[in-house]
Amino acid sequence: MKPWKRWMALMLASLLAAGCTTRTPTKGNDADALRYSLQLGYGYLENGQYTIALEKFQRALALDRDSSDAYLGMAETYARLAQYEKADLNYRKAIGLAKTPGSAHNNYGAFLCSQGRVQAAESEFQAAIADPAYPTPAYAYTNAAVCVRKLPDRSKAKRYLDQANRADPRFAQAWFEQAGLAFEQQQPAAAKAYLERYHQLAPPGRESMTLSYRVERALGDTAAAERLAARIQKEFGHDPAVP
Repeated sequence: MKPWKRWMALMLASLLAAGCTTRTPTKGNDADALRYSLQLGYGYLENGQYTIALEKFQRALALDRDSSDAYLGMAETYARLAQYEKADLNYRKAIGLAKTPGSAHNNYGAFLCSQGRVQAAESEFQAAIADPAYPTPAYAYTNAAVCVRKLPDRSKAKRYLDQANRADPRFAQAWFEQAGLAFEQQQPAAAKAYLERYHQLAPPGRESMTLSYRVERALGDTAAAERLAARIQKEFGHDPAVP
């Protein structure tokens, strides 16, 4: 699952369970209507129906003009529509209005990183981590690692990933990123160990199996590499990274 989809699942679950994260809670029937509009908005966003998603988030804002979750949904939608100025504005509104802004900081950081603004993105990830109410700091640590690796600052990326592993040893993506980083640094044995940990937590996919193939090749285990190549071909079709 892509990182933003994992976040989307968490957001939908939190809306179902606990309501919204605005500074001023909405009361009574309006609160139920607000929560329903947000659930619909995030559902349409996840399904790629961006125009309808925007309509639902605008409906939520009509019910509560201070809804951080609605602004965050607007930001995510505009980002996927490549309307980056509107996305940036709505991320900042979401952060300013949130009672617990960790998730908004994390998502704004991911957006900034996608725009090549690595230092600004790292500051947002650190702000997410600093929020004591933010439930998934491993996500922000991992996002920070992926972002600074683009510089490339591999030593800082490794520190962030180690922190992600400590924050939540069951967060699979951090182990996968550890594997990729280790392989990039010509440490195939460490990469294999990280991949084994990853596959204890998440099913093998094309990306992780392709990395496993490259790791076995680097370790000189031709038989294991051939078995992986055959499995990749069978399950996913031709992969140019796997001869």
